Amino acid sequence: MRKGDTVLTYKNDRVFRSLKNMVELINRFNETGVHFKSLSEPEFDTTSANGKFLLQIFATVAEFERNLISERTKVGFNNARKRNELLGRPTDSKQETIEKYHFAKHLYENQKPFN
Repeated sequence: MRKGDTVLTYKNDRVFRSLKNMVELINRFNETGVHFKSLSEPEFDTTSANGKFLLQIFATVAEFERNLISERTKVGFNNARKRNELLGRPTDSKQETIEKYHFAKHLYENQKPFN
């Protein structure tokens, strides 16, 4: 695509997987001077002031959603810490895991395939 080109779609759901994806792709179009229009959703038109305004609103909503997810995640981690719960991946020091590691290392060092 070149500057001045227009991406034309019948419906947005044929192009975008999510609101975040839509915002990222529209921003990429804008950076390269490419316009975007939807035939069945005329409010999605980056060639008009109204269309640009609406897309900015969607970008703000997407950022708001990301911030909410981040806040909820932090609250969840903090609550788990207060309850002394283990966070992150489980540390597995079971004997069986250690034996599997040594077996895999032995096979690797001796170039024997797994069967």
